Amino acid sequence: MKLKMLKNISKKLIILIFVIFILSIFNSYRTNEQLSNFNFEEKIKLESSEIHEPILINNDQELNEFCSGNGTDGTKENPHIIQNYEISTTQNGIQILNTTLYLIIRNCSISSDEVGILLNNCTNIIIENCNINANIGISLNYSTQINILFNNISRTIIYGLEISNSNNLTILNNIFTENNATSIYFNSSFSIDFKNNIVFNNNPQEFPYSQLNLENVSNLMILENMIIQNQGNATLFGNNNKNIQIIFNNISQNSGSAIFQNESINIENVTVKYNNIIGNEYGIYWINGSSTKNNTFSYNNISNNSVNGLVVHGNENNILGNNITFNGVNGIELNGYYINCIGNNISYNNEIGIIVDSDNSTKIWLNYISNNSFSNGLDINGIIWDNGSIGNYWGDYSNLYPNASNNGITWNELYLINQTLGEDRFPLVNPDSSPKLNEPQDIHYETNTTGHYINWTIDDFGYYDSSYIIYMNETIISIGIWNNLDEIILNVDGLEPNIIYCYKILVHDGTAWNFSIDEVIVTVNTFPIITNISIIPSTPYTNDSLTVNYTYYDADGDPENISIIKWYKNNEYQPQFDNWLNIPAIWTNKSDIWNLSIQPYDGKDYGNIYWSNSVTIKNSPPTISQLSLGPDTILTTQNITISYTFEDLDGDSDQSRIIWYKGGIEQPQFENQSVLSSVWTNKSDVWYVEIYPYDGFNFNYPIMSYYVYIENSIPIIIILDFIPSNPKTNDVLNITYSFLDDDNDIDNSIIKWYKNDQHYSENDNKTFLLPNATSFGDKWCVEIIPYDRESFGTPKISKILTIENTPPQIVYLTLSQEVYEVDNITCSYQFIDDDGHSEVYSLIRWYCNGQQITQLDNKLIVPSNLLHSGDKWRVAIRTFDGYDFSDLVISNEVEVLENSIPIFQFKQNNSEFIKGSKNAIIKWIVHDENIRNASYIVKINGIVNVVGTWNSDNEIVINMTSYDIGRYKIELFLTDGLGASLNDTIYVNIITPKKEFNIIFILILVNIFIVIIGIILKYNDEKKLDKRINEIIENQNLIKKEQQIKEILNESEEYFKHLNENSNKI
Repeated sequence: MKLKMLKNISKKLIILIFVIFILSIFNSYRTNEQLSNFNFEEKIKLESSEIHEPILINNDQELNEFCSGNGTDGTKENPHIIQNYEISTTQNGIQILNTTLYLIIRNCSISSDEVGILLNNCTNIIIENCNINANIGISLNYSTQINILFNNISRTIIYGLEISNSNNLTILNNIFTENNATSIYFNSSFSIDFKNNIVFNNNPQEFPYSQLNLENVSNLMILENMIIQNQGNATLFGNNNKNIQIIFNNISQNSGSAIFQNESINIENVTVKYNNIIGNEYGIYWINGSSTKNNTFSYNNISNNSVNGLVVHGNENNILGNNITFNGVNGIELNGYYINCIGNNISYNNEIGIIVDSDNSTKIWLNYISNNSFSNGLDINGIIWDNGSIGNYWGDYSNLYPNASNNGITWNELYLINQTLGEDRFPLVNPDSSPKLNEPQDIHYETNTTGHYINWTIDDFGYYDSSYIIYMNETIISIGIWNNLDEIILNVDGLEPNIIYCYKILVHDGTAWNFSIDEVIVTVNTFPIITNISIIPSTPYTNDSLTVNYTYYDADGDPENISIIKWYKNNEYQPQFDNWLNIPAIWTNKSDIWNLSIQPYDGKDYGNIYWSNSVTIKNSPPTISQLSLGPDTILTTQNITISYTFEDLDGDSDQSRIIWYKGGIEQPQFENQSVLSSVWTNKSDVWYVEIYPYDGFNFNYPIMSYYVYIENSIPIIIILDFIPSNPKTNDVLNITYSFLDDDNDIDNSIIKWYKNDQHYSENDNKTFLLPNATSFGDKWCVEIIPYDRESFGTPKISKILTIENTPPQIVYLTLSQEVYEVDNITCSYQFIDDDGHSEVYSLIRWYCNGQQITQLDNKLIVPSNLLHSGDKWRVAIRTFDGYDFSDLVISNEVEVLENSIPIFQFKQNNSEFIKGSKNAIIKWIVHDENIRNASYIVKINGIVNVVGTWNSDNEIVINMTSYDIGRYKIELFLTDGLGASLNDTIYVNIITPKKEFNIIFILILVNIFIVIIGIILKYNDEKKLDKRINEIIENQNLIKKEQQIKEILNESEEYFKHLNENSNKI
């Protein structure tokens, strides 16, 4: 395919260019309107943030400490990260000083009265996706290798972004909006890329009232930014700026100039190119100071600015190929020397298209100047407006010089600028047309050949800064300049095959409207070849398909496309088989002669024609298929029958040979028999047949059947059932079945027990289950697989049998024994349930003397108030486990015993005892035939003295030896524990002993003597001891003396005890 070059551009092209520029203006306005309605705060959506104090880091060590624990080490591969913080402070928000480690500051929201993010003497830092509101948004000082990406910097007071003494910076995809100062300040820095940023709706309150302020900057690229709707100048040049490129930006609707430079010094090599500069006060305002030169303004769209489009005052500047239209006052204003103003479109400005104050060092030619309201041009000094052969196109020439003639390129009468000073000696009849390119043909050549060139020739009378670019498959391979009628020659030898090479040349003549394009397609290929062509099989039969076999080769590696294949039968062309690789056997007949030809094709070129050998179709041997022996299962009582399908493509009859084999040994006596009688077969025989297909002409390969075995009769199971049919958990579960085998083989069936659909292998092959294997509610079934040690029969599965509840039992039913009228009768028993069920309730019935006592129904105890001696009691019980009642159990009979009354066998009469007499004993002997826990209480003078138990015929004794003189009332209260009691009361007097000297008195005296000695030793006071003895002797009352002697004896005992303790201590 040839992309035709653009040619024959005339006034229609100019109109088209105007339309394009107007559309670009409208699109710019539309873009600006969209920005006006854009919510920049939502442009950068932060993740959820953590409130954080200001971050102040002074060196790498502090940075490591701050980021410790987050798994980073500050290397390029694993940089430290500060992210997801919300900082509001009167200090600097984030301050990083003196670091070299790699760091990313990400997703932070910072509000600060000072600097949002301050980097000083830092390297290797990325600031991305942050929202910053501060006096200064971001400040870089003495830093390098810094990337500022995708941030929103707004409402700053001093600078949005301050860059000082820093280099190797990338500022990309940021938003600067609603700032009250210069948005970006570049100072004493170099090697900076400022790309794809939005600077919108900012309103600086102090000088210099600009968005981008450049001071002492070099190697700065300002590329593809939108600087729109700001107050003041968009870009301001201070002093000492070099090698600045402002390219592909949209600088529109700013209240000042899009680009402003007013007498700054040392401004060199500034390129302003391919920008949309629309709707500002001035488009470009460029007033040179000293040493400001070599600056170029080219291919910009400068339109709809309220004052002038382009103002350049100074020397050595280039104004090339710009579209300068619809500006409020002048299109271009030039003041200086050595200015080149060439190829510009200067149209539709409100006053003057171009105004010049210069001399003839300034070159003005090849411009399109038309439709400016006051004058297309104004010359202050009167200079030449052509290059000696070509001037400019003047839109009003025909009106001013209606009688002029032309040579097709220029008019024969000069054009007087504004009809006053200055002249264009060679005014153009038409605007300069696009360069004319010849149209070389596409090239296709064979591999390894040479001498292949593309020749382009360029014809254009008006050009300046002419250039061309050559692309190969969209990659630039050559850039150059050209002159009229130059031939551009490109050698395309040595290209690789199988690739489409598109060579495109773009030719530009330096004007704002002219360029041409041409494309040439180059392809390289090698003819494919065929080797080793043949038809297979080489000896075909009528049942063989014919297949062509060949080797395709292409030196370029091109795959085979659709090669041309032609088949011939008996030397006649068979077009219905064109390009078939295979001729099915249905199209061939015995004795046919076939061959073919092939012409290879690689998708680009056809190769030579190659011929195959010829083959002759021979007779097709017959075939046998679907050979089988039946029936499927052969028993000793069944014949073996052969079944197969005989096929012969030639229609020949079946004359096949059949051979029978038993156990691998040929049985020739049965040759060619299709049925083998059961008379000749036995169980376990192995038989097969082999058939040689034969049609009377050719044998085919023999076909062997599968082996068949004379099989054992399959055993079966019938009448499978359980015994008992309604089993309980305490039953032995048996199965019963009948095994049938036509061969009378022994039963070796496999028995499998299943409980609740789960196989219990531990019960396999058992014919019964013991009660411990079953539980209430189990659902059992049995699968029996009949087996006779040779064959398995069809499994037989029993019905599902549910284990029923076993009624509970009552054991050890007993009643209380030896029951008297004071007792309760208690029933006790043990509940047993084989299923593990709990006792739900029981039916209890009591009988007294054979009559049911209904008031005791379901009670375990007969209270004593219902008992009478001689009554005979028994109980009957049935218990219930929630499913069944137990059997009725009746207890033994219990008779209520009659209690005997206790009687005294001996009891004490009223008595009198001498005080201290050993005979002062009171006793009773009680007899009772039946007692239980018999007890007694003895009270003396109404006070309980003794509580005890007694047995029949044993003494109850009260010792009154120690009682003092007096009269005592003794009361006995006795019970036999079975409801009977016995009481007795007697009186006892304790009297004074007789007054006579006896051995007792002697002993008393001895004791007195001992006491006296002790007293003497104790008190060591003889007088006191004598007085004490005399008092005792003189006592007339013996009883009193005796009492006093007791006191003395007690004191003596205490004393001797004291002496004894002291002697032990000693």
